[in-house]
Amino acid sequence: MQVRLKYAGIDAAIISDVAQAIGAVADEAADDTFYAVANYTAFPPLVKELDGLKDDDASSIVSHAVTRADGSAVPTDIAPVELSRPLRIVYLYPDALNLYADGGNVIALERRCAWRGIPVRVDEVHMGETLDLTDADIVMMGGGSDRDQLAVAHELLAQKDKVAAYVEDGGTLLAICGGYQLLGRSYYMGENRIEGLGVIAAETVRGSDRLIGNVAVKTDLAPEPFVGFENHGGRTLLDADATPLGTSVVTGTGNNGDDGFEGIIYKGVIGTYLHGPALPKNPELADWLITHALERRGDAQATALLPLKPLDDTYERTAHDAAMKLLP
Repeated sequence: MQVRLKYAGIDAAIISDVAQAIGAVADEAADDTFYAVANYTAFPPLVKELDGLKDDDASSIVSHAVTRADGSAVPTDIAPVELSRPLRIVYLYPDALNLYADGGNVIALERRCAWRGIPVRVDEVHMGETLDLTDADIVMMGGGSDRDQLAVAHELLAQKDKVAAYVEDGGTLLAICGGYQLLGRSYYMGENRIEGLGVIAAETVRGSDRLIGNVAVKTDLAPEPFVGFENHGGRTLLDADATPLGTSVVTGTGNNGDDGFEGIIYKGVIGTYLHGPALPKNPELADWLITHALERRGDAQATALLPLKPLDDTYERTAHDAAMKLLP
């Protein structure tokens, strides 16, 4: 939540109990109402904690306060940089492929560009619309339900030459779960084999059960493993000469639960089963995509931005570390 608020332009501090929260707003007007929203599990201890504070005076409450966020986590006063045209992010079928909030990956890319002054434009392609990748810099695909993924497959198969040309030209593309499967030669929906786009050296077969849970993948793209959440019944098999994104930290997870591989990297394409969304918790992956897109531009203005200006990723790394602690 703290990372999500940061990407919405709000620097929020994390508190560990209600006393800290009330103490943080103890200097507000006395007639203001303080709302504490708790889920089912947290509600009884919340009530108990509030009962315990009933007899505390104002000074005692204030002593519990945590320091509020100072706003420094959200970059401001950013000097814009010069580009021949904005970095164009094409978000494919957000109306169908956003089952696990994979749209958060688009938000992360847009913000991380904006915080560096890099002009960016996000174009959404919806069902029934013509796909235009002629000046695309980054293409994003999420995961969806079987029904929605099948509809997207029909949409893209009619335009697969555009996707293939973009990929072979080194275009940057992130495909998550169902989108990852769709890039391969085929995948299964029940007993039916569905033709894929065939732009990566992989195919997905049926599994006897689903691979579900918190996962991590060791990769050469970052010093720490990428983290996320997988939930897929298909088993993706890479060709012998294909390059996986990395190896699974948790045995029995990843592409198929057997060979230890997770994801794929091919030219500028990254396919992975990491939901979450993946990029806010793995800023190195987000910056790899931005870097690859700028390198592909190849002009002086784009290459002058490399290496990318470092950002304060304290919140992102804290979220990453919290996810690592959830691994089985």
